[in-house]
Amino acid sequence: MADNGTNSGLLTVRLVTPDRLLVDATAQAVELPSMSGYLEALYGAAPLLAELGAGEVRLHGGSSGDQKFFVAWGFVEVLPERVTILAETALRPKPMVEIGGQPILWHIMKHYAHYGFTEFVCALGYKGEFIKRFFLDYALLSSGFTMDFATGDVQRHNKEIENWVVHLVDTGTQTLTGGRLKRLEPWLKDEPFMLTYGDGVCDIDLQELLRKVTEPIKGTQYFLPLGGQDAVGV
Repeated sequence: MADNGTNSGLLTVRLVTPDRLLVDATAQAVELPSMSGYLEALYGAAPLLAELGAGEVRLHGGSSGDQKFFVAWGFVEVLPERVTILAETALRPKPMVEIGGQPILWHIMKHYAHYGFTEFVCALGYKGEFIKRFFLDYALLSSGFTMDFATGDVQRHNKEIENWVVHLVDTGTQTLTGGRLKRLEPWLKDEPFMLTYGDGVCDIDLQELLRKVTEPIKGTQYFLPLGGQDAVGV
């Protein structure tokens, strides 16, 4: 049970899903994704009841340091000394939120593959096991298969599946961008690579982008944006 934040300048924060109490902690500040945009709750704030949208709940300071949790829909009650979040789901990392029946991460990779980038390194953080499970299931459930129980060998019947190579690398739940990239170094080798956010869906011509950032222009430098829990096209 978290220490009560009364008279300490800390909020007591509880994040509850239909399955369980997921978070019971204290924080100096809490950022919340409401239906009308992000809210920030501080100790002593006026009471508020708001409908949750989809996004990150961010806890700053307090008993467990900075923490992030992805939530989707529900309600939040803000009181002067307490924040209670009732979320329909708070277990799925943002890259695994589905659009059209497939997770955001899959759409990003399809976009990269369209432009010829088919090897990916995923820097896993919070709830990385969801991403691992998705790719294990996707490879098998996209077709029929034959399993040899004696040897453990699995042979897919239908070979028509994405020709991707996907590396899933645990990089820690609290690691920042630079640290994640450093931990991917053994997989990146000495080749050029592109790095994107795990929710970076776009319609950019990636080959044209690559041409522009690798074509030297006198007096100009280019920097590609970096992300946190990311998929990296190599």
